[in-house]
This record gives sequence, C-alpha cells and structure tokens, in this order.
Amino acid sequence: MAHEATATPLRTHASPSRRALLGAAAWSVPAITLATAAPAFATSGEAPVAGTKLAAVSPAATITTTSTGARKITGSVVIKNPTTTATTGLQAIFSMPSSYLPSGTPAMTLSSTIGNWTLTGFANSGSILTVTLNAPRQLAAQSSTTISFSVTAQMPNLPTTAPAVSVRSAASNMPGAPAWVSFLPG
Repeated sequence: MAHEATATPLRTHASPSRRALLGAAAWSVPAITLATAAPAFATSGEAPVAGTKLAAVSPAATITTTSTGARKITGSVVIKNPTTTATTGLQAIFSMPSSYLPSGTPAMTLSSTIGNWTLTGFANSGSILTVTLNAPRQLAAQSSTTISFSVTAQMPNLPTTAPAVSVRSAASNMPGAPAWVSFLPG
C-alpha cells in the first residue's frame, strides 16, 4: 500500500492553538484573583503615580526590639497629590496582618510636613488590622508630604521576619481608590 501525501495548509503567521489558549486562560484566572484579593501581602517598591491620582509611594520601615522586649516600628511613607486640586478629607490607611496586633496600648508618634496626623480608626477583622490616619490639614495641589511614624508596643504574635504592610492614601474629593503600595519592614 502506497502512502499518499496529505496537503497541510501553510500558516503565514504563528497563532496559538485552541489548547494553548484554553491553558493560558485557565492559569490566568487564579493569577487575576490573587492579584485582586491579596494586595496587603504583595511587596513592591514605589507605585506608579498617575498625573490624576493621589498616591502613597516610597514606603520604608524598620523593626527593632527594645530592652523590654517590645517591638518598635519606625518608618515613613510619602503621600503625593499630582492633581491640580487640593485634597479634602485626606487620609492614610495602613493594612497589615493581625500578627501586628499589640497587647496593651502602643506608644505612637505621627508627624509630617503638614503637621501631626491623628489616629481616627483601628479595626481588627480577625486576620487583618486596618489603621486609619487623618491629615491635620489638606494637601495642596501638586504637592507631597512625608508621614513619619513610630510605634512601640508588645506584639507577641509578630514573627521575627515581619509580614508586609500596605498603605494607601484617600481623599473624599478624589474619586477612585488609589493603589495599595506594600513594604516589608526589616
């Protein structure tokens, strides 16, 4: 029996097979879910600042242990307002794993180039702590401020290698939720 040649159409451009497309789609769903569900635990450097969005950038922190065994977290984050409008209701919101939960009342210092921020919210969902700070005054158009913070407290559940902390800025007159920017205190 003789073999007959079967003509295979030539492809003029490479295109993925249906199987490759379905495989890529199956892998992208968990990645998209993870990217949107876990911003507080991602780590990144400086977040991109769009010319129209308020943003928290350049976070940094260190954790030390005091002679009494308390943990001291010292750091800073820059809040940028690249818009042409001053902020209204400016806040900085920190989100972190509940292992940062202090036992007792922490000693806290908050300052910035626009004055001392005030702690206005503290929520513990059981797995995530959210700390909200209100600005002492509003951030002018096309300006920035650096928030410096220091927190000293007994944190019995904080592991030696501290988990990531995320921060974002918000203003009541600026629609859209600015992106979280995360950092690992070291």
